[in-house]
Amino acid sequence: MLFDINIKEFDYKLFNLFPDKSPARREMIKNLSLLEFTKNPKSRGVLLQKKIFELIPNTFSNEIPKAHKTFTRWIDDEEKNNYIYKFSDTDPKILPYLNKLQLIQNAIFFNSPYRQKLTNLFVMNAERIFYQINDPFGSKVDLFAQWVLIYELYLRNRIGIGTYDIDDLITYSPWEDNASLYSSAILSDLCSFPKISILINNIDEIAPEFLSDEFSEYHTSLVASTYAWLRIPLKRMYWDNKSTYPEVISNLKINFSQEFFNKLPTWRELVKSIISGELSTIPITNDNLVDITTEDKAHKVSGHPDNIYSESKRKLSQKEFQEIMMRTSTVYKEK
Repeated sequence: MLFDINIKEFDYKLFNLFPDKSPARREMIKNLSLLEFTKNPKSRGVLLQKKIFELIPNTFSNEIPKAHKTFTRWIDDEEKNNYIYKFSDTDPKILPYLNKLQLIQNAIFFNSPYRQKLTNLFVMNAERIFYQINDPFGSKVDLFAQWVLIYELYLRNRIGIGTYDIDDLITYSPWEDNASLYSSAILSDLCSFPKISILINNIDEIAPEFLSDEFSEYHTSLVASTYAWLRIPLKRMYWDNKSTYPEVISNLKINFSQEFFNKLPTWRELVKSIISGELSTIPITNDNLVDITTEDKAHKVSGHPDNIYSESKRKLSQKEFQEIMMRTSTVYKEK
């Protein structure tokens, strides 16, 4: 059976955690808009705005920019800075590294071909990691974990979010001393755990970020092993309904021995599983690395208060779209 990798396009529960009109909500809408443009390059301006109104429930319609020029500006910036990368322009020194990242990205987005090609912005961040981690073969930091780090930098750069937590991770380079200095810095509040979006779950939704529900055990393994390869001393991060910051389950006493790393999944096993259609090539990580305690489970996220999951997605008619625009327009309300 093949992977059914499905990175969520829009997490309504997470969106609801952030305050009204907050930058975080704006960033999520922008990210969704850019993803929709990637699927359909002909959709921009009013057409893209209309599509976002169709995707986001009415509960949050007042969060969507009312000026279609906002969507046009986002797409103009996207086309200027994030075009499809041409491998013919590549420095031969970094070409093998990018080719491996392309294999990994093909595997991750196996069911989303429109997201498989590397873009200029992604490659810019890949070049940064290539030189700063300085491990192009994944001997110390597996290339899947490097891809995750690059992808996080790419996502943030694409919509203008700061990268200070990732910068700290790279500065302390925990893969050089098995997190000795990094752990001390965290305990001394000199830095914080990095918030890597595709590794953070809602506690009651363990599976969906990488894999479909039926592969939840492998999803847990990939998340935990990515933290381990990067020597980030935690078991997992997850969103609950108590704050706008993810909860952390740390693991500062983890033993990063070679025997430990020999049991972790690698990028080669991930790619092989796609080529062969078999999941059995991916090992399940040690329970001590990924276990969630009973106390952790007590923070389970409650049902969404607005019951937005029950709202069906359908195309809006032009009249419905105009009514929404009028109902949420500041100008309209002032009349």
